[in-house]
Amino acid sequence: MKKPVVEIYESEGDLVKCNFCDKIMLLPTGADKCPSCYVEGCLGWYDEKRENGTSSELNDDEFEIVYERDLEIHEYLSDEVLIEEFDMAPDPEYKTKHKIFNP
Repeated sequence: MKKPVVEIYESEGDLVKCNFCDKIMLLPTGADKCPSCYVEGCLGWYDEKRENGTSSELNDDEFEIVYERDLEIHEYLSDEVLIEEFDMAPDPEYKTKHKIFNP
């Protein structure tokens, strides 16, 4: 059986799955936009028993681990959060492509 691939962007953060592109990632805590597809509102817990974690807790027996580059804040935070919380203009290179709202 093929092991799930986890893309590690942070040494500690939220273990999430994008419900749009299906990637499993360890992202900075509070991320609300997928850094792979730039869709907002699509991140959910990969495992509700293990919402937060560290890269050292994820083992090679359970997952295939892929270490990724450091993220820019614009890649994992929605345009709204950047404006309201950080008084930052969204970077057009990482502009949110779609918004998926969870009721």
